[in-house]
Amino acid sequence: MPDTSKLSKYLKPEIARDGDTILFLDAGVIADKTFKNDQGKDETKPALEITVKFKGENKTYSPNKTTVKLLSAAWGTETEAWVGKSAKITILPANNGKDMIIAKPVAAAAAEADVPF
Repeated sequence: MPDTSKLSKYLKPEIARDGDTILFLDAGVIADKTFKNDQGKDETKPALEITVKFKGENKTYSPNKTTVKLLSAAWGTETEAWVGKSAKITILPANNGKDMIIAKPVAAAAAEADVPF
């Protein structure tokens, strides 16, 4: 049976589940991205886009501020230090009515058992 999660190059809440694990593959890039704000208007701001391994596929992940704070507290603010490390996904509702991904750092020993390759 086809897996529709393979249709998107981005890691999104629609294809992730609580408890899924991601592995950071590169340091990513920071680029200006245009988003809809709470009032529905376009807003441009810098966003981190980083490649992660998710269910055996490479996906582009743009972590939100909460996730960046959690990962930075655990591994530092230089994303080069995140490469090769894993995080566990939690899906939560956002203020705008959509779901969001929160990724929390996983201890090294637990990460090796959780990441399917």
